[in-house]
Amino acid sequence: MKKTVLVLFLGLISLGIYAQETTAKIEFKSETIDYGDIDKGSDGVRVFEFTNTGTAPLVISDVRSSCGCTIPKKPEEPIMPGKTG
Repeated sequence: MKKTVLVLFLGLISLGIYAQETTAKIEFKSETIDYGDIDKGSDGVRVFEFTNTGTAPLVISDVRSSCGCTIPKKPEEPIMPGKTG
């Protein structure tokens, strides 16, 4: 009886290992951008660099800025694990 319980217990534990979820995780190189002085006539374009450090494709569905002076643009394609955007 003890062996049966032990085998069932070990079986349940091993199922938990296989049931781990795959998730995307975004990690930014920097969370802020200092625009500094922008010369007249320059475009002022800046890029947030990030990496998908998760185990699933990262899909960015929406981006927003905190003020009306910037126009954010999101990647159209998923960012695969280990890749940068």
